[in-house]
Amino acid sequence: MPDFVEVQFEPPFKLDVINEVADMGMDSVGIHVESFDPAVLAHVAPAKARTGIERYFESWERAVSLFGVGQVSTFVILGMGEDPDLTVEGDHLRFIWWDSRNDPSYSLVRPIGNDASGNVGPSLDVYTATASKALVPSTAVKLTDVMSNPNFDQFSGRTVPFGGDYLWIDSQGTRTYAAWTDWRDTVAGNDQRTPGPTKGAEVLQCRTDLGGGVFSGDTCPRDGGLDQNIYGSLTP
Repeated sequence: MPDFVEVQFEPPFKLDVINEVADMGMDSVGIHVESFDPAVLAHVAPAKARTGIERYFESWERAVSLFGVGQVSTFVILGMGEDPDLTVEGDHLRFIWWDSRNDPSYSLVRPIGNDASGNVGPSLDVYTATASKALVPSTAVKLTDVMSNPNFDQFSGRTVPFGGDYLWIDSQGTRTYAAWTDWRDTVAGNDQRTPGPTKGAEVLQCRTDLGGGVFSGDTCPRDGGLDQNIYGSLTP
């Protein structure tokens, strides 16, 4: 059994279901509303809109009473046309994002991290900023001290990259901590199945040529080729 287990779910029809989750020994829960604006929610997540914002608050309150402060989370996505008065009630909002402003190969017509010859390399940093209730952002601050290459082929048998939305931020009082997926520790390598230049996307893997264009599976998956580690930092 892992040392820490979080589960994510929608507000249940019966709030006592949350008690049952706590009784199972779970440590933390995520109940993700996506937007506090009912009109936006009806457009982007109609099932959540039918649940109703009030039900989310009821579920959060029950969950906090069971799991404790700091162990109940939600996601709120900005930029979908939401009403700021329905989104921010405190002094400010803190957010983080992946940013390609430092990508040395930046282009409006090419994917992130791709140069004109099809090579890929480090291109993403994590930035943070705050916003007032009017959603006017502060100056962005870079959190990462190493730029990451999100284009490593680590999935689907080491054939495609995947970054997802693995960014997390949490606040306790005046202190805020951010965490993100990071590729700085990924070990680059060569995929024997695709001879020729690696273009910077291939990762360390160990395969045996079985003849006839057939190769074994990767026998060294724990040697760094799949390292997509979690890094974090207190925000300024």
